[in-house]
Amino acid sequence: MALEFRIVGDTGKNTSKRQVHVHPFVTSTGIHSGLVVLTHPLLELDPEFHPFLNDVNGTDMAINASFSGNAALINNGSTTTSAASGTTTSGATAIIHDTGATFTGSVSVGMIAIDSQSVYSHVTTVVSDIRLDLDGSVPFANGEAYTVGGEWPGTAVQGGWDFSGDISIASANNNDQCRFDNPGTSVMSNYVALTGKITLTTWNETLNELLVSFALAGVPVGNSVDLNDFIDTGLLGTQQNFVIPKADLGLTTQIIDEMDMVIVRTGGPRPVFRFDQLQWEQTGTPLVFTATTPADTRFHVTEIRIGLADDVTGIITGSTTTYPTMTGLAYNSLLGVSALSNGIIFARVQEDKTVFAVSLKQLSDFLATGSNLINMVSDGTNTFITLLVEFPEPIILDGSTGDNLSFTINDNLSGLLLFTAAARGAIEV
Repeated sequence: MALEFRIVGDTGKNTSKRQVHVHPFVTSTGIHSGLVVLTHPLLELDPEFHPFLNDVNGTDMAINASFSGNAALINNGSTTTSAASGTTTSGATAIIHDTGATFTGSVSVGMIAIDSQSVYSHVTTVVSDIRLDLDGSVPFANGEAYTVGGEWPGTAVQGGWDFSGDISIASANNNDQCRFDNPGTSVMSNYVALTGKITLTTWNETLNELLVSFALAGVPVGNSVDLNDFIDTGLLGTQQNFVIPKADLGLTTQIIDEMDMVIVRTGGPRPVFRFDQLQWEQTGTPLVFTATTPADTRFHVTEIRIGLADDVTGIITGSTTTYPTMTGLAYNSLLGVSALSNGIIFARVQEDKTVFAVSLKQLSDFLATGSNLINMVSDGTNTFITLLVEFPEPIILDGSTGDNLSFTINDNLSGLLLFTAAARGAIEV
């Protein structure tokens, strides 16, 4: 019978405590060929909880982080659309005047305006429903056709990309790339985030990356991001929204005229996926709430507790003695807030790399991904619930490498009375 011995020594200082393990070493043949002696620090852990915090909003995630204004389309697959188009009803330089238009409901500052000779300029002011002011000195004659906010045509640089329906590729390989060429240029100070829709059919997050980046005249602008960090990579066959803040792309006020997507594949089944409705959002800012630990500490997270409250009053009569009555909560909403359009992104970042991300749009998403409903109280007017996520093994956040857990809010959650979360566990001392 194999034996293992453990010797614990203490010099009287926490940092000098050691555990010494002595146990038989078994080779691949199964023969006991000797002993291995290992030493490592004897950890002492103090219980703590670290709330998810935002620098401006504190712990309150019941906020409005939805997008507004008029989005600038990049590409919508085979559906060629524009924010506005028509024929001018009077001529002017750097002005589009069309008495039949409704610009205020569709056009935003920064969109591209193209005349009948394919010369472009940018919208500087949406003056009224019937007038746009432009930069430059492009003359628009009376009766001249125009387009505002038209899409960026897509081309396959490498691989079998298809733009006839949704933007799609089947049986993708390493370095397959597509490009979207802006007919003019776009100034990033006019926008806040890149959004879109994606449906994954065949995908392996470990073996596949999809890098998104921008450029000006072929020269990279900002940095690339891996779309894995912004979507639920385990959700196959269902369309999901994604949001990439422009800051994550390294963009602030730069000018761009090109968007690139490149597949990095190291093995496994070849990826199959499709995109829809790629666009720049005009206003609104995704807000990130993080649970971190100081730079010189290591935090062992064993659970996350989420608190939600709203004015939900419905009481359901149950059919069993265990649950004679219960608060009526819909699986396809978040208490009183309808299912979210973009979703709350929960992510784990380790050594500056997102190693896990999932999108949560409704109560059932929280429950299906590991949350347990452990508390539910109601005063007849308002209802409060607690969701508990327990980890079979602690998640260790190392403060020296900036590790963190985060919730990113991309929708309007101001209808909730309360939404907070905290990571619970213990810190090494």
